[in-house]
Amino acid sequence: MGNRAAPGCSKTDMLTADEHPAAQCILEYFAAFQAGDSKRYAAQWLYPASLWAQGRWTQIASAAEMEHNNIEYQRAQRAAGIKGGAVISLSCEDLAPGAALVRGRFSKVRSDGHVAGFVDATYTVLRIDEVWKVAVCIA
Repeated sequence: MGNRAAPGCSKTDMLTADEHPAAQCILEYFAAFQAGDSKRYAAQWLYPASLWAQGRWTQIASAAEMEHNNIEYQRAQRAAGIKGGAVISLSCEDLAPGAALVRGRFSKVRSDGHVAGFVDATYTVLRIDEVWKVAVCIA
């Protein structure tokens, strides 16, 4: 299979994100984060999960740990004046049967509605027992 991308990408041979379950996993992950639903957010991950952020690798052992970490991250974002965000773009590339690389760009929106910045992230998403889960996030 080839490269797959979300709406807004220019290649006509690409599928939209809603046609690839790995990209749908990332959209659900993002929606859960934006809704403040840390339990639903944590359910999108495969454990142990690996995360590259702020210049270091972290391994998260369980959904409970991920849920706690997400609650703390959301608190820090709110304290910094960030109230939400949006998916700017997604692309998805099949790596192997049941494995995909999803790249995304997300905005951070301040309480006053202005965009405070962008986050680029790359995810390794795996299909385990017919369910797609995030295994690795590099942000």
